[in-house]
Amino acid sequence: MEVGVDVEEMIDINIEDIEDIATFFSIQEQFSLRQCEESKRLTYFYDLWTLKESYIKMIGKGLSIPLHSFAIEKAKSSIHLTSSIQGQVCYFRQYDIDPAYRLSVCAKHEDFPPHIQMVDLKTIEKWCMRWYSEDLV
Repeated sequence: MEVGVDVEEMIDINIEDIEDIATFFSIQEQFSLRQCEESKRLTYFYDLWTLKESYIKMIGKGLSIPLHSFAIEKAKSSIHLTSSIQGQVCYFRQYDIDPAYRLSVCAKHEDFPPHIQMVDLKTIEKWCMRWYSEDLV
């Protein structure tokens, strides 16, 4: 199952001060960012950023694909991708995990869980140790 996930802490930045915004965002995305209400711009920036990162992780290409070479459009309840990569069907989902963070998921299917479960690092460590010990048997 091919899935890409990105989580970012929303560090306060001035988007107008980002000199290389054209390196990271398509023309359409740059326009959308600049048109966004100032009070919502930072959240929208991180929405686009995490959606783009989740996409390049899902297709397994990483930053070998320039981030400005494809566009993410967020409408009211939908997220659309415009890309020159042929045959690349993907679906997006965002989850609210904390007001200071944005989390985006991209997959080749639209069967996303309705919510995610937050667990602490100790729980993950226990799961990994259990799976590891089962593999040894």
